[in-house]
Amino acid sequence: MDELKEDTRTLAECIDDLDAARQTRLELQKRVDALAETETYLRGKILADLKQHGLSGAAGTAVRVSVKESTVPSTEDYAALCKYIQETGQFDLMQRRLNDAAIRDRWGEGLEVPGVGRVVLKKLSINKI
Repeated sequence: MDELKEDTRTLAECIDDLDAARQTRLELQKRVDALAETETYLRGKILADLKQHGLSGAAGTAVRVSVKESTVPSTEDYAALCKYIQETGQFDLMQRRLNDAAIRDRWGEGLEVPGVGRVVLKKLSINKI
């Protein structure tokens, strides 16, 4: 926090610097997103090619890839799962995250949800002038 006290920029300068930093981040994010899309495509193509040739791995000039399998859960009957969790009390099977939109909808209807509080978050809104 001491570094904030030593910052001698004016409010207007800080706002302009925030905009410049944000613009740079957004430009870089576009590049990162494009690279991630290319990476996803190549992973899919490599997996398809390996499957087509009956291989579990292959190598380029710099790296070797291999197919790794893992089993992950997939909800097939949500109602049955919820019933099981209620009956057994095994709430650790689910993640503890609220659906913000669903809660806001209920608040909009004047309903309160037991165990749910309200926290006001403040953030800056940035608009070009």
